[in-house]
Amino acid sequence: MLRWESSIETGISVIDQDHKRLIEFSNFIKDAPSSQWKRLVSRRFLEDTYHLVRLHFDHEEEVMLQIEYRHLDDHLRIHSLMLHAFRSRIDRCSDQYDMEEAVNYIATALLQHKLKNDMPVINFIQSRRMKGANKKRG
Repeated sequence: MLRWESSIETGISVIDQDHKRLIEFSNFIKDAPSSQWKRLVSRRFLEDTYHLVRLHFDHEEEVMLQIEYRHLDDHLRIHSLMLHAFRSRIDRCSDQYDMEEAVNYIATALLQHKLKNDMPVINFIQSRRMKGANKKRG
């Protein structure tokens, strides 16, 4: 389980708000008794989740472009692969069990992405912010 902490804040409100929502979603799916969220799972829920993730990735990519993140191409490739995998999972859903599996897969993948792929971006943003603060003082 990932918890929202100040150490993973970027200071960019749209990114931080997206991350908070995605962490809450992923944690809810991972921790709630399955009977609670299984009632919510539908094709519409999956489509809404997919679009939320896609919108967040667009926000992230815009910020990474603005800050000239040196691993932007790699991160774009990861986002593309994840969206393709999510879309494929959703499109293959033929029953309630498939939809529940798709939601679980997406929640797990988002948590792993946050921990593995987003943390270097967050560290980069934070280090740039620190350098900027030090320049102002000096």
